[in-house]
Amino acid sequence: LEEVQGLRSVRWYNNFKLPAGEGKPERQRRAYKAMQLLRIVIKFGVVMNIADCFRLATILSGMEFTAPAARTKSITYDQAQAICEKAIEKSLLSIAIAQALQFDLTLRQIDVIGRWETSIEAEAGGILDRGQRWVDGLLWSHIDADGVLSKPTSKTGQTAEHDTRAYPMLRQLLDMIPQEKRVGPVVTSETTGLPYRYRHFYKIWREVATEAGVPKDVWNRDSRAGGVTEGSDAGADIEHLRHHANHKNIQTTTRYNRSTLDKTRHVAELRIARRKAVNTPKTDV
Repeated sequence: LEEVQGLRSVRWYNNFKLPAGEGKPERQRRAYKAMQLLRIVIKFGVVMNIADCFRLATILSGMEFTAPAARTKSITYDQAQAICEKAIEKSLLSIAIAQALQFDLTLRQIDVIGRWETSIEAEAGGILDRGQRWVDGLLWSHIDADGVLSKPTSKTGQTAEHDTRAYPMLRQLLDMIPQEKRVGPVVTSETTGLPYRYRHFYKIWREVATEAGVPKDVWNRDSRAGGVTEGSDAGADIEHLRHHANHKNIQTTTRYNRSTLDKTRHVAELRIARRKAVNTPKTDV
């Protein structure tokens, strides 16, 4: 800590930003997240009353690192359907169900596949593997007999409530799971029988998506934005979309709603119509 200076953190940022290989783009998102993590670590050091962390916190507070550009990609319904169909073809029902849950119900990835954290006590129960405990994922117990999903979300704590029977693609996939097997996590790896670890899930999903014709610059995390955008394009009220996506405020929903040419054209039509109405001479009756 004594040796860490502001210029060293700049060098770290630049190194994290280096391309993964020749001809590849800079990894700005990776570098920015690394600096965010550095700030978190230093703040923890301040809480622990480590003198050098007070110094570094002051230095970092005056430094700015370029944030990555906001995502503009989103998964379309056709792409989501193609991924599901390809996953079924490859006997990967888990990937198909995860994709449908994320797109149709606009659920966050972590609220579908969960995550693995270091287990403090085995007595805490749950699913344990290699010293880690699975948390936050979707369980069959979150879906009642009528197909209504009710689950506390990991990020905000708000409860997501959705009728899974309202979406034909999702309903068809869930119906492929026999009643006697609807116990524990909804999404588990066909290989291990356990919930996916993030890297394994994304690797398999990417392979399926690529085979389904989905461009590599479209990510699994874009499923949620795709669902919100589809709802907006269909004319859904923004407040209703906020509830559907379990956002605390409409501003967040708006960010997930990708801009489309149809929307801007519609705005143009409304504006031109108003201009005509305003400029049309009034006639006395």
